[in-house]
Amino acid sequence: TTEIYTLSLHDALPISSAASMMVIDIAGHNASPQDIQDKLLYENDIFVRAGNYVSTKFGDNFIRVSFSIPTPEVERFVEAFPKVMEELS
Repeated sequence: TTEIYTLSLHDALPISSAASMMVIDIAGHNASPQDIQDKLLYENDIFVRAGNYVSTKFGDNFIRVSFSIPTPEVERFVEAFPKVMEELS
């Protein structure tokens, strides 16, 4: 089955002002964090960090997204991320 991601700008904003990154769990998908990172960067000019950059044990289960980016970039991410996940499923 394919899980459809629906995000709004509100979903992409930090809950705590001390946080600078959020983690998106991708464990239930066939896409690797590296593939997601590459597709977002090279096809959409959106930078995220593959989880394996920070954790060799759990890194295949998530990507990290920065909160410290301008609102237009957050909006581009919200639009592109579900499409990338569907394409990589």
